[in-house]
Amino acid sequence: MSRKQRLMKAALDLFQSSGIRNASIAKITEAAGMSKGSFYQHFDSKEALVLAVLDLYYETLFASPEEKENGRALLQARLKWEIDHALAHRTFIFELMSTYPLGGDHGITEAFQAHHAQVLTWRQSALLAAFGSSIESQLEDLSMLTDGILHSYLQQMLWHNRAYSPHDISEFIVSAAEALAGLDRPSLSTEKVTMEELHESCGRALTLCREKRTRELLNEILGQFQDGAPVWIVVDTLLEKAASLEKHSGIRELELQWVRWKGVQADD
Repeated sequence: MSRKQRLMKAALDLFQSSGIRNASIAKITEAAGMSKGSFYQHFDSKEALVLAVLDLYYETLFASPEEKENGRALLQARLKWEIDHALAHRTFIFELMSTYPLGGDHGITEAFQAHHAQVLTWRQSALLAAFGSSIESQLEDLSMLTDGILHSYLQQMLWHNRAYSPHDISEFIVSAAEALAGLDRPSLSTEKVTMEELHESCGRALTLCREKRTRELLNEILGQFQDGAPVWIVVDTLLEKAASLEKHSGIRELELQWVRWKGVQADD
């Protein structure tokens, strides 16, 4: 182990046992069996050391063993390891957030954001391994789902000492992602929906309809769109009736696009 690595290990141990504020440079170098002056041969400041320890935390996370029999098992194992790793470093994470609040005037926020982007990519590769390339259009939604559920449970476990099972949480998240991956629906988008896109969506739905009555209902909706000022309650009623007769991807896309369009009008 190099002298720099000894400093990082000693720092992490002290951050875990005593807290970041209480772990002075003198205490860190003493724990590493080095002189205080030698600290500055490797780090410019204590914050630089904290950043290095944070990097080490994520390096260890990504170095987890991954010989699994299938993609689903890989996804579950990565999620469980993420939880186990966080729990093993509970005090360090708590101290880090307390000492360096996100958004503050320090380098920790930027480092967290960069590492979180790496974690999302790491998880997305496991999602693709689990559910195949057919989910590429939904990958961002699935990534948001896994990230949101995972961090909600971690918050309860780290900050409120809730004793959930990492295995059960990871299996639950995989099952939730599996359910979403099995849905025939377009991905959510941050782009605003235009009236022209509603026209196109309705047209695609019409081409997939097999029932005459469904086509009649969609043509009435199309007429509302062509007027340029659709009556919301009318379109809602027509779309609900059409969906009760046929539930294919075209109608699901139209439902989602219509809801998004209404949301934009309400925001404006």
